[in-house]
Amino acid sequence: MAAQKLVRDLCRMLKLDPCDIQKAALAPEPDPDTAWTIVAAYFDDTVEGLHALVHRPEFEAHLKAHFSQLPLPPAEKEDPAWYALRNVIYAFGWRHLSQHTTSGSFCYTDGDGWKYFLNALSVHSQLLYCRTGLMAVQALIAMSMYVDGIGNPSLEYMLCVSSMKLAESKGLHREPAIAWNLDQSAIRTRAHLWWSIYVYERHTAFMSGRPLSIDDDDITCQLPTDQPGGNHADLDYFIGSITLAQISGRIWRMTKRLRRSTPTFQEIVDSISELDSALGDWYSSLPSSVKIDPASHSLPADIHPYKALFLYCGYQARLILLHSMLVRPWNEVPALLGEYDKDRFRKHVWNSTEIVAEAARSIIRCLQHVNVTRSSPKALVYEWPLVALSTLFIYVLQFPKLPTVAADIQYMDTVTGHLDYVGFASADLDFPFAREVTTLARLAVSRAARGDGFVTKDSLSQSHVAGQLDGPATQADESVRFDNAAPSDNHELFHTMDPDHEVWGALLQWPDGDDTSFGDVLGNPAIDIMSNSFM
Repeated sequence: MAAQKLVRDLCRMLKLDPCDIQKAALAPEPDPDTAWTIVAAYFDDTVEGLHALVHRPEFEAHLKAHFSQLPLPPAEKEDPAWYALRNVIYAFGWRHLSQHTTSGSFCYTDGDGWKYFLNALSVHSQLLYCRTGLMAVQALIAMSMYVDGIGNPSLEYMLCVSSMKLAESKGLHREPAIAWNLDQSAIRTRAHLWWSIYVYERHTAFMSGRPLSIDDDDITCQLPTDQPGGNHADLDYFIGSITLAQISGRIWRMTKRLRRSTPTFQEIVDSISELDSALGDWYSSLPSSVKIDPASHSLPADIHPYKALFLYCGYQARLILLHSMLVRPWNEVPALLGEYDKDRFRKHVWNSTEIVAEAARSIIRCLQHVNVTRSSPKALVYEWPLVALSTLFIYVLQFPKLPTVAADIQYMDTVTGHLDYVGFASADLDFPFAREVTTLARLAVSRAARGDGFVTKDSLSQSHVAGQLDGPATQADESVRFDNAAPSDNHELFHTMDPDHEVWGALLQWPDGDDTSFGDVLGNPAIDIMSNSFM
């Protein structure tokens, strides 16, 4: 199945092969002239450098002092934090400059950037277990952000959690006590570093399906009041991204709370409505300096395009996550339906279905602004587009006769074309899943137009795309859809998944042993929320 291959391909990137590290000797560092050019590229042109995760004057002072030593000390006699931070910034700068001088493969092992990163990774244990300062925390979070570029193995979650735990051990998540005797500059530096890690940890946990690393109730660090460099739009972005990350935590805690109880359907609806309002109020309150224009979809001029895209697409992706609880069978929460009015029940489900579909369309419309380079983040290039594609795929199968179907197929074609270009530009990444599900959706719509309306999961799994619409048909139901069995009933999908290889969090939530069909979960198997009879 295409979905199985997609899961395997994505999850294979979660780890390195042992030989990638064991056989790698420390790479020689650039000469001073090249180093200064690379460092300037990092601070002047990369998103990470513009965010001021590392204070430029302080770093350049360290680098100047480093090159003043002749001969340069061997790596094993250096401060591991300075060695790691210096090399990961070399990696960032080299990668950015290489976009203008090289072409073809985006493979992470091509060129010097990966070698510099491995230099930094070589002191990972020293950063965590030896006496270090804030520079070690900066190095770890910078390493995490570096591997977020497309073509790199997806090590960002483990590195980000390492940086967060090291930051916690140094008390960055706490408001500094008076007895610490820190000046305002040090307090601002600690706050900026902590909240940068926090935002990125929430992002990586959200994208990978992993648990959160710290509870918001344990954080007392003050919010940033200014941005290094003095760009007010960048401060607006930073505060906005922190608030979005906090709402993400609320969604995660709400989902966990509901799964551990047996709520009524009204309680689920109220919880979703509360967080939906929080998301809407948050996005409405963002200043125009960081928002994409809703009419023209043009980008704001005062910040890096990727920052505006992260806020907008992150907002849409969280709407999908939140409302999928009522839309996708594998995200269900056990509920007591009771005497809840069926019409109101179906109205809520339909409302969430429309919100999820429109959020997917909004993500796809942003693809015109995504520039595919070595440095492009995975979320913008293929993770969020794949979320949007799968969302519309399910929507089209459920409702193949809606007047919006033709436009939705075009949206799916847009994602397919985008991912085909990613494969062409990178020479390494390939997403046949997109082409296959788009073809399947188009065939499903054609069959529905002929009056053949029902496709079972079994018939969809028996053959390739061209023959996947041979299931039994019925005139009683106009939707072309999968049946209502939860993913735990389809063990075929999970036979090729080894939880020891961290596949459990990919695409679908790993099914619990007590999962039942969606109808049974809602307490009334006669109510089919997947049908369009409530329209």
